[in-house]
Amino acid sequence: MNTSFLRKLIKKEDGQPIVEFALVIPLFLMFLSGLFIYGWWFIANIFLQDASFESARKYAVALDRSSAEGYFKYPANRWGYLFVDPNSISLNLSNDGEKAIAMVRGESRFKHFMVFTVPTIEVKSEIPLEYRFREPNDFDWWWK
Repeated sequence: MNTSFLRKLIKKEDGQPIVEFALVIPLFLMFLSGLFIYGWWFIANIFLQDASFESARKYAVALDRSSAEGYFKYPANRWGYLFVDPNSISLNLSNDGEKAIAMVRGESRFKHFMVFTVPTIEVKSEIPLEYRFREPNDFDWWWK
């Protein structure tokens, strides 16, 4: 009589879904948090890429740092402040005689989340300078 009771007890599966749920839910939550944090990072990267491109484009056309920095701030501030930490954003403008180069560096608002850590975002945009800046000697006749 005692052995039949044990066999019935072992065959019962009433709590099986709860045990499986308890084993699987931490992995599922880690997966969702990873999707969230890296999705947030990719959106921040898109905003910084746009800001880098706009500032390089303006600098290539006008060779004016202040206006290029203004163009840099517009895409970053449009909705970017939700995704990018505004205190971490830096812009470095330069030209090598042939192209304008904009280097943007920034950090996502969510740097650490659960077990995930995202890297610092570094974006570089290069755009050819206007012909009048690349070959100024071709325009000497115009000014004389």
